[in-house]
Amino acid sequence: MANELAILANVAQHDSQRVLREVSVFPMLARHNMDAEERQRQGDTVSFTRQFDSVVRDVVPGVSAPATSQDIESYRISIQLNKFKEANFNLNDKEWREVKESQVLPATFATRLKALGKYVELDLQSNLMLKIPNRVGTVSTIPTNVNPISDAVSSMHQNGADLSNWIMAINSTYAKSLRLDSNILNSQVSGTFAGLRQGYIGPIFGFDTVEAPLMENDASLSLTTGTHGGTPAVNYVPGYSKGDTVITIDGGTGTAKAGEVVFFAGDTQPYVVQSDIADTSAGTLTVFPPLKEDLADGALITYQVAASTTFKIYGFGAAEECLALVVRPWDSGDSQSLGANDEITLIQDAATGLIFRLSRVRGYKQTEFSLDILYGSGVV
Repeated sequence: MANELAILANVAQHDSQRVLREVSVFPMLARHNMDAEERQRQGDTVSFTRQFDSVVRDVVPGVSAPATSQDIESYRISIQLNKFKEANFNLNDKEWREVKESQVLPATFATRLKALGKYVELDLQSNLMLKIPNRVGTVSTIPTNVNPISDAVSSMHQNGADLSNWIMAINSTYAKSLRLDSNILNSQVSGTFAGLRQGYIGPIFGFDTVEAPLMENDASLSLTTGTHGGTPAVNYVPGYSKGDTVITIDGGTGTAKAGEVVFFAGDTQPYVVQSDIADTSAGTLTVFPPLKEDLADGALITYQVAASTTFKIYGFGAAEECLALVVRPWDSGDSQSLGANDEITLIQDAATGLIFRLSRVRGYKQTEFSLDILYGSGVV
């Protein structure tokens, strides 16, 4: 029995890259923290350290001690494993024999694996919609050339992004336009025939540019802004300090929508609204990132995009480590009783690092399987 499950797991391991290819763009954008050996439960929090700077000191010969590990500046990243998703399927005896004889992943298995990968992909996309405040391009205009990507480079520099491992994920509409761009089709300019022969887009202005097909019809990437009116402002006499995220407001009329970008007077940093506001005459505004500057009472609030405007996100550009993705096998502990013929094994996709747990329960003339993934994500 164990050998049979190992056969299926090996076939899935070999085929996972093919199955997950079109739904695995955003997991590859992320800083991975995958550990197939460390089993955990839904709701657990995984913390790890990211080092981002080092102290530079004057050297006084004969006096200065060598720098120690405390000189390296870092911060803790904590991600909750809050998503636990499962897809079930059956294999009858005939299908099971075909797996062992042909070493081909059954369509029923491939469909479930792709469905789980699609869920993770869409979840990461919607997460970025609420966490990336710097936006370039023209509102309500479909991009057709490389100009927005050039603007994105300036935004990356202004935000101090690491100069390596930049990735630009774009939807299919924008990708179609870029594939027809003469700069990409012309091998003397692009340095390759891959644009014409294989539809390859590749590096543009430092971004490794890839098509993310699921962006095309993802409703979470389309937004109609609120009905902004009045003069919205901060309403808190002591004011707010750098690092705060929840701001009391008043003075406005109408609504604001999650995903909109706002500015506070005296602060050039854009902020993304995290949840809908039904009435901006009084209430609270939750933003990301946390405030970069102290915020005074009465500071005016402005919206980046005009009221009642519908727009769509056509791409995300980011340094590879801006998105954290943590995946762990679920620790079933004593809560799941396995029969003598029931088994569990793990499958890890080589391209994305995603870890899936494959469980099998043997029944009469058929085998029931469960494929699940436990993960959490966040923008860092």
